[in-house]
Amino acid sequence: NAPKKAEAVQEADPMMRSSSEVQNYEVSRQISTRKMPSAKIQKITVAVLLREQLIVGPDGQSQVQKISAEEKQEIQALVTNALGLTPERGDMVIISSRP
Repeated sequence: NAPKKAEAVQEADPMMRSSSEVQNYEVSRQISTRKMPSAKIQKITVAVLLREQLIVGPDGQSQVQKISAEEKQEIQALVTNALGLTPERGDMVIISSRP
């Protein structure tokens, strides 16, 4: 039993046909949006207070070890780079130490 060949599809009944048409009447236009910056940083000043180390000697005496100028410069460079400070803008970093 071989399957029968598909018979030609007869044209659909005129009552079953539907069609739709869309017309768009578009006017060319250009939209531009301008957004002003909300704020501008004028200057940043940062103060860093470091705690000096208290060292207890073998005899029980305690001494304060001051932070060297070299260490302060390293910390100042670290803070300047981390915050993206710009000296030309007037940004400053003040490093101070206390016991």
